[in-house]
Formats: sequence, C-alpha cells, structure tokens
Amino acid sequence: MKRLGGYNEETSAFETIGDMRKINSDLGKEIFTSEDEHICFEAYGVTIPGFSLENKTVIQPRLNKDSSLIVRLIAFSDLGSSGLLPPGYLKDGNNLFREEQLDIFRKLSGKSPITSEEREDISERIVSWSHSQVDFALGRGKLFEQELGDLPEKVKNALRKRFSAFSASTDASLNVAQAREKMAFAEKIYSLGYLTSDTRSRFINQAHLLT
Repeated sequence: MKRLGGYNEETSAFETIGDMRKINSDLGKEIFTSEDEHICFEAYGVTIPGFSLENKTVIQPRLNKDSSLIVRLIAFSDLGSSGLLPPGYLKDGNNLFREEQLDIFRKLSGKSPITSEEREDISERIVSWSHSQVDFALGRGKLFEQELGDLPEKVKNALRKRFSAFSASTDASLNVAQAREKMAFAEKIYSLGYLTSDTRSRFINQAHLLT
C-alpha cells in the first residue's frame, strides 16, 4: 500500500475551495475571499507529511517561519495528539496501525488458519510499531518548541499549555510497548482494538485467537 502523499491533500483543498466559491455564488455575495482560499490551500498543504530520521517522528516540511497562525494551528492539530492527552494518542496509534496493516485484518477475518510464522510476524510488527509510537511522541515533543517559530510569546504560552502532554504520552506509549512484548498473540490483537474499536470487528474469525 502506498499513500498518495500530496495528491490527497491538494485534491481536498481544491474541493473545499470549490465549495467556498459555490457558497459565494449561491448567496450572491462574497463570504469567502481570495485570501481565505489561499489559507485553505496552505492549510491542507502543511499537513502533507515527511519524516525526520534524526527525531524518529513525522514532520510537516511545508510548515515554516512564515506560516500564518491559522495554518500553524491546523498543523499542530494534525500531529499534536501526543501533546494533548495520552489516551487519545494511544487510541490514534491503534487506529492508524489497523488502518495501515491491511493484511493483518485480512488474515484475522479469513477462513485459512494463521500459521505460526504469520503469528510471529504479526506479533513482531505490533511490538515494533508500539515502540515507534514512543519515538514519535518523544520526537514531537522535541520539535514542538521549534515549530512555534516566532509567534508572539503570549500565543506560545497558550499553545504550550494546551500541548503539554508529550512526556506523559511518551511514558504511556512506552508502558504499552513493554506490556505488549509479554502478551500472547490474542492479547496483542485485543490490545490493538481489533475486537473493541474496529468497526469491522464482527468479521474477525474468533478461531484464529484460540490457539
């Protein structure tokens, strides 16, 4: 599976701008200005992700010192769950794992038995992902101050207060990663939310979790 990085965000921006122009046309007056359209396009663009090998976390290459406050806030919201509340960050990580590891769901919902080799592979991927979530939160915490840029100090302090849970999320994700190292296969699957949070949970073949 390959993400259409950039294409998805730009397509969404053009669709939103189209809606803005339609609203103007339907109402017969300018509600959304060309400046609003520019902010919209910039805001979608800033969520196009990159990756920092140094900090082991996702970054937003288009975020820069000239980014407006609105755009910066959207950027923080896009990657900021680790700075908000640890439970939300852990849930987001579980959701993203299930979303990206499509072959695991196919195996869990299929009729064919899951081999011991496949179980081992899935278990290793779960543990590896869980530890990557530790690095992600730690890296986001390191980069946050840098990404505040030259915003007014009053604004910086407000954002620091709002996004103050990076350390707590790092600790929480480390606890989860270490716990999953000791879990049985079925416990790992349950921990990732396949049976409790996934909207497709009814399709999972329970027999795969018995052995």
